[in-house]
Amino acid sequence: MTSSGDDARVRETRLREAVERALEHLQAGRRQAEEDLSRSPVHGTHVDMLRRIRTFHKEVLLPAVNAKRSVVEHVGALWLEEDIDPPHQMPRAFVRFSSISTNAQAPRAYMTFHVAEDGTVLVSRNFETPVKTTEVTLGRLEELSPETVSAAIDDFLLRALNA
Repeated sequence: MTSSGDDARVRETRLREAVERALEHLQAGRRQAEEDLSRSPVHGTHVDMLRRIRTFHKEVLLPAVNAKRSVVEHVGALWLEEDIDPPHQMPRAFVRFSSISTNAQAPRAYMTFHVAEDGTVLVSRNFETPVKTTEVTLGRLEELSPETVSAAIDDFLLRALNA
């Protein structure tokens, strides 16, 4: 008979293996989207921009979200989502915040970073509760430094939590 400690280690090992498989599927999806885009007669020239967007997601946006996660963890969850498909569009990234409260008025909000083929960035801040509102700003991909993105996420979270 195995001990509960052994059971816990086995479950954790299985979970880590499942996460590794999920990461492999995500990477495969990203590679497939890039290959499909490169073969497109209409969008094939945008593969470089796709790579720049993915680099922005990985090297700027994800670290900023991870840094803020521990700040808000006692009142809610903060996470990043990335569009991988469809390959005919540039991927978007979503920064989502949801309160741990189930109250209907508890803060729930998301930001969308959408980069067009020409490098124009549309950042929308969507506050779903307590009052549904949206704010949109335009900029350029090269303007989104780690400091700028971090400040934007701070402002977004402050607005969501103080609503």
